[in-house]
Amino acid sequence: MNAALTSPILEVEVKEAVFQMGGMKAPGPNGFQGMFYQTYWDTILAEVQGTMKDFFEIQDNIILAHEVFHYLKLRKSKKVFEMGIKLDMNKAYDRVEWDFLEAVMIRMGFTMRWVELIMSCIITVDNPGKYLGLPTIWGRSKRKALLYIKEKIMSKIQGWKQQLLLQVGQEVLLKAMVQAVPAYPMHIFAFPSKICKEIDSLMANFWWGQNGNEKRIHWISWNSLGLSKQSGRMGFRDLHEFNLALIAKQCWRLITEPDSLWAKTLKDLYFPNENFVQARKGSRASWAWASLLQGGDIRLQGSHWQVLDGSQVRLWVDNWIPGFEGGRLQPAANGTVDLEQTVNSITNFDNCNWDLNPIRHLIDDRAAEAIAKIKFASPKNKDRLV
Repeated sequence: MNAALTSPILEVEVKEAVFQMGGMKAPGPNGFQGMFYQTYWDTILAEVQGTMKDFFEIQDNIILAHEVFHYLKLRKSKKVFEMGIKLDMNKAYDRVEWDFLEAVMIRMGFTMRWVELIMSCIITVDNPGKYLGLPTIWGRSKRKALLYIKEKIMSKIQGWKQQLLLQVGQEVLLKAMVQAVPAYPMHIFAFPSKICKEIDSLMANFWWGQNGNEKRIHWISWNSLGLSKQSGRMGFRDLHEFNLALIAKQCWRLITEPDSLWAKTLKDLYFPNENFVQARKGSRASWAWASLLQGGDIRLQGSHWQVLDGSQVRLWVDNWIPGFEGGRLQPAANGTVDLEQTVNSITNFDNCNWDLNPIRHLIDDRAAEAIAKIKFASPKNKDRLV
C-alpha cells in the first residue's frame, strides 16, 4: 500500500479518474462539467495544454518569483521592511491537531514519505518552499543550492544499476532522463562548472558500469563521448555548454518579447534607460540576471542590428553593417569618436539617404560603400536585433 501511495501519478490514472466523474454533476471551479473533459479529452490533453505552455512559459514565472524574493531579501538591510504573503485558502490550519494527525498516520503504518507529504499540505513552514519545482530562495552557495539536482540524478542512476541494461538502453536513459532533469533551472541560472562536472562524472560512471567504490576503466573520456554520432561517438550533451545555450535562448526571448511581463520586470529593475545589449550587471544583481548576461554575451556574438530608426544602435560599438569586417565601423588611427553616438546621427530621413559627412574623415572608402548598400528604413519603427 505504501508503495502505491508514494508512486508517481501516471497520465492513465488521471484519465481513469476523469472518466469516473459524473458527466452531468455540478461543474468544477472553472465552470466545466465532467462530460466536457470526457468528450474532448484528447483535444484538451494535446492542444490546450500545449497552447497554455506556449502562452505562459514556466521559466518566465520562475524568473519573476526569483526576482521578487531577491528584492525582499535585499530589503532586509533597510529600516523599512517589506514582506511577501503566500495564501492557500484550502489548508485547514485551525481545524487539525497536527501532532495528533501525524501520530495517527504513523501508528496506522503509513510510510514516512507519505506522512511527510500529508503533513506538508497542512503545516505552515518557515520558508517559501518551492515554486514550479524550484526553490524560491537561494543561499550564497550556488553549488549547495543545486545539490538537489545532483541527488535526484543519483537516485535515478542508483535504481537503474539494479537492472540489466544494454548500452543502447543506457544511452536512452542518460539522454531522455538524466540530461532532462536540470533543464528548467538551466534555462535561467548559470550552473557552477563544478556541479556540471559532478553530474558528468555520475553519467560517465553509469555508462562504464561502475558500482559503488569499485573502479572501472573509462576507455574514452566523457568529452569525447559528447562528440556527434557522425564522428563515431555518442552525442551526449556537454552540460556547461547546454546550460549557456539555454540561457542564450532565454536572452533572445528577452530581446524579441519586450512586452511580456517578465521582460518588462527585468527592464525596470536592471536597464530602464537602455536596451539589453547595453545593460550591465550592477552591484545588487540577482543570480538570474547575472546568468542572463552571460548568455547574452554568447547570443550577441552571432547577431547584428537591423537599423530602422537608428536611435538604439551605437555607431562605433554595435554590429550593424552586414558583410563588413566585424560588422562595425573602425575609426581612423588618429580619430577621436563618441562611443555613444548612434546611427541616426548620420541619417537624412527627409531625403531617405545616408549623410556620411560628419564621419567621412574617420572611415575609409570600403566602410562608406558598405553603409551605402544598407537599405534605408522608415524611422517609424524601432531598431531590432536579428
